[in-house]
Order: sequence, then C-alpha cells, then structure tokens
Amino acid sequence: MSKLELGYLIREALRHTLQQQELLLSHKHVIDILPVLQRLAHFISELEDWYAGKYHLNNRSEYFLAQAVEIETFANNISEEIWGYVPLNLVLIFEKIR
Repeated sequence: MSKLELGYLIREALRHTLQQQELLLSHKHVIDILPVLQRLAHFISELEDWYAGKYHLNNRSEYFLAQAVEIETFANNISEEIWGYVPLNLVLIFEKIR
C-alpha cells in the first residue's frame, strides 16, 4: 500500500472515530461510559498524530487494530454492566487499513 493510500485510510479512520465519539457523547448513559470516552479520546489523539505524520506514515495499523479491539471490548463490558447497548464500532475500519 502506498503512503498516499495509507494516509487516505488513516484520515477516514480518524473521521469515523470522531463520529463514534460524537455518538457516545449523546448516549443516555454518558456518565456511565465516561471511561470508554476517555480511552477513545486518547486513541483519537494518537491516531491524529499518526495522520499528521508524526510517525511518517509508518504502517502502525496492527497497533491501532489492537487498541480498537481493546476499546470495543471495554465498551461491551460496560454495556453488560449498565444493561444498555454502547454503540461503538472501531475494529472494522482498522481491519481495512491492515
């Protein structure tokens, strides 16, 4: 994959992740899912650094895929605790980058 293609995919992943964050911020149990939002904010910050070229567009997709899986799993665990669905979908877009 070229660096141009990788940059495009990272930008799309960043946009998607920000949309997911917005969705969570409007969740009726927003207080209960604050730990997910905190992890997601850190994830977005790292993703933004990757897109901005801090890592010179090295392919860090495995790292971000692992982080996405971890955050989604955490959100699912909180879903079970609060008996309410926490809509978070990160893994699929990072599988595409990989």
